[in-house]
Amino acid sequence: MSSTNWQDPIYLAFQTQEAHNTWLVLLRSYATPEVYGRMIATDQGGLYRMWRQIELFVLQGRNLGVRPKTPETKRLGSRAGRRKDKEREGSEEDETIGTGTAGTTSGGTHVISSGHHQTVPGDGTSTAAASSDTEHDLFCEVALDNVVSGRTTVKYRTNAPEWFESFTFRDLPGFGSMHVNVWRDRKLFGPSLIGVVEISLANFRRGEFVEGWWPVFSPTGNGMQVGEVKLRMRVDE
Repeated sequence: MSSTNWQDPIYLAFQTQEAHNTWLVLLRSYATPEVYGRMIATDQGGLYRMWRQIELFVLQGRNLGVRPKTPETKRLGSRAGRRKDKEREGSEEDETIGTGTAGTTSGGTHVISSGHHQTVPGDGTSTAAASSDTEHDLFCEVALDNVVSGRTTVKYRTNAPEWFESFTFRDLPGFGSMHVNVWRDRKLFGPSLIGVVEISLANFRRGEFVEGWWPVFSPTGNGMQVGEVKLRMRVDE
């Protein structure tokens, strides 16, 4: 007979809210409370029970999945851009030779010369292609001590989602760490992890709301930042 690991969470599902409340009262009645202090030392506070709660608001994200450019990638990108500009200028000069006329429409430049018709892509096409590479379907998971305890809705085709969703976690054990995992939702291949926000709760400020932008780091462990998430949270103990 294998030993049971009591550290693993146990999930109970109920068909009605009434059954859920009944079980919750019974479990609290029979569970051993987390009691501290000394019964006989009433002048020092006597016995007391620890009460822990986290209120979390997942507000916004920005540049999620967009990796910052290093000096090397910027230099290579500028060289490639200059090369493409020269190639485009040369092709436009070749196309405009003749007795044709040129007109501009939204989405490209139509060149008519020597009896044939060509379309040269404009800046709108390249901008759309670049934005599609960085826009994803994004959602967040909230994990307390590596146990997933909450999840946001999916925001589609963006790298700056706006969730404005709230979570309340009550009756928590001793504080460890909280992770906000940012996922990219992919229909065919399943979700892929973009990055992680790690928050240490042991030294977190108690009793007041803290709001700000937290960096999202790549899950590969190389320390690369892949965006930011704006959170508002309060830790009570």
